Amino acid sequence: MRVATSNNGITESYEYGSGFYFTEQLGENKQNLCLRKHMHNWDPQNYSQRLIIIACSIKNIINYIKKTNGIDTNKLEYSCPRNISIFEESWKVQQGIGVTTDPKIPLDKITSFTKNEILSIYTRK
Repeated sequence: MRVATSNNGITESYEYGSGFYFTEQLGENKQNLCLRKHMHNWDPQNYSQRLIIIACSIKNIINYIKKTNGIDTNKLEYSCPRNISIFEESWKVQQGIGVTTDPKIPLDKITSFTKNEILSIYTRK
């Protein structure tokens, strides 16, 4: 597992997916937050089809650069996927499995505090 921080919080990278933490407001006070985690598995089929298109594109770009630098075009082989339907299929998003964890403590068991009540705890010390 690889953990990285970003402006949006902490994200985790797993071999077959990713996860991130986020906060959710509890009740009316914006000071009362719950930490939740969302995990999402990757669908390899999404990436395998797109990689074929990317590989063909890179090869064609390299051949174009060779052509513009004077290489004989009869020696260049341009690439296109054998199955043309891959262009449409690769953009049909295959959804992986996503899971969001819910708080384990029922909301009616959580005491809500105002901003002043929270700050008063720090001023007492």
